[in-house]
Amino acid sequence: MTTTTTFSSVIPHESSNPSTNIQKPSPSIAIRPALVTDAPALARLRERAFGTGALQKSSFPSERALTATEQAEYLAWRTARLAARTSREDYHVWKAVDEGRDGEIVGCVALKSPAGSRARAEKKMFAAAVAKGDEVGTGLLEKAGGDVLPPKAQRYEGAPSWMNMAAFSEMEAKANAAREKFIGEREVWYVQGLFVDPELQGHRIGSRLLQQGLEFVDRDGLECYLEASPEGANVYRRLGFEVVEDMPLSGGMFNISFMIRPAQQSS
Repeated sequence: MTTTTTFSSVIPHESSNPSTNIQKPSPSIAIRPALVTDAPALARLRERAFGTGALQKSSFPSERALTATEQAEYLAWRTARLAARTSREDYHVWKAVDEGRDGEIVGCVALKSPAGSRARAEKKMFAAAVAKGDEVGTGLLEKAGGDVLPPKAQRYEGAPSWMNMAAFSEMEAKANAAREKFIGEREVWYVQGLFVDPELQGHRIGSRLLQQGLEFVDRDGLECYLEASPEGANVYRRLGFEVVEDMPLSGGMFNISFMIRPAQQSS
């Protein structure tokens, strides 16, 4: 087992194989705001989505499989971080649920809004409403160290000590440099992560999730950026993102694209 980012934007691709789409029944998908209490299910889904990726595998011991204790430590760390993220007013997280499978979570997207976004105040009100009496969510936040996530320079703080974070640290440094180069001090939205159940790729669930987030981006009339894998970049291109710089990692073993979507006004 293996799994990024931070719930990272390096996403698995949605299948473009027509035969795959024909063979699978179309799920009954609904897009809803994610709650703190969804964090355990989101972490497990994220593990399935990213577990076979080369970049993800690079952070795990290469000479052996993870022990049961290490698997539990890793999943607990991801769960705590997702719980913290769903609670923050500057993060906007949506889940895709399959109503044909009793509301099972089958996808997720997370975006980070700039300081001036209307969405922050709305998220704060929503979070306050759902948090009342939420003992499970409170416990998850306590494990995460409150509702404060590390600054970008320390994105992977708290990761299990046995993880090799070299490739992710390199990606973070190059992404920060690209942001400084192409965005500077402008207020922008950031697609922090997107993932979908591998069994349901090909149903455009990722596109629907991202479109939900982009409605809020366009309401602010701002740009949006992200870092994507070559496979995931295809999803983003369809929704208006453009590659402005490719970022090879680990001597060319991996490649991440820095992508920007120009500002658009909602109709």
